Amino acid sequence: MGGVKTCILLLILTLVVIIPITTANIGEFDEVWQKRAEEAQKEALKAYEPNPEKVTQEFNNEVNTMSLVREAADKEEAKPKGR
Repeated sequence: MGGVKTCILLLILTLVVIIPITTANIGEFDEVWQKRAEEAQKEALKAYEPNPEKVTQEFNNEVNTMSLVREAADKEEAKPKGR
């Protein structure tokens, strides 16, 4: 029975410590961080592409191009060296 009371006491103490930490005013930034957040938001909106098919197609094209380049490089390395 003493073990259960100890566990409950430990749980209560843990909550007493954790709750104030989670409700800290971490949302209040200084001016530098506010400006950086605004710039990041602008860049994210500028980079956003609403058409996922277009993004997928561009990615697939890049992968295909890199695969062809790698394949050509591998073939070049496999050629016997000339004298």
